Amino acid sequence: MVTDLAAARTALVTLQDIGIKISLDDFGTGYSSLYNLRELHFDKIKIDRSFVLAMQKDAGSAKIVRSVIDLAKSLGLPTIAEGIEHLDVMQQIVQSGGEYGQGFYFGKAMPARRLVSWCRPARPTSGLWKK
Repeated sequence: MVTDLAAARTALVTLQDIGIKISLDDFGTGYSSLYNLRELHFDKIKIDRSFVLAMQKDAGSAKIVRSVIDLAKSLGLPTIAEGIEHLDVMQQIVQSGGEYGQGFYFGKAMPARRLVSWCRPARPTSGLWKK
């Protein structure tokens, strides 16, 4: 899909027409460029975990995360921050305007059969995060 933008656009539109939401994954690395963001219509932007993991120690990474969140908001797209492993990182993402997150802070990968029982108990949150 990276080498044939027209085919990528057609595939994305076809999937979106049947109700599938498409996220631009690992934004800021690899093939997830500003050009692809402009040319292909995504439903969400996933911020690469390398920037999220480095936020606490690297001011440049924190600025990049805030900038991606601001960019996504200006385009009307929600963001998902990958690699949230600690409460303080989640709070920093929320304070930056981030809307969604994923990572070990919320839970590790598990079989689908365990997911239902894992979701049943009330999971305490800081009240800052959307469901």
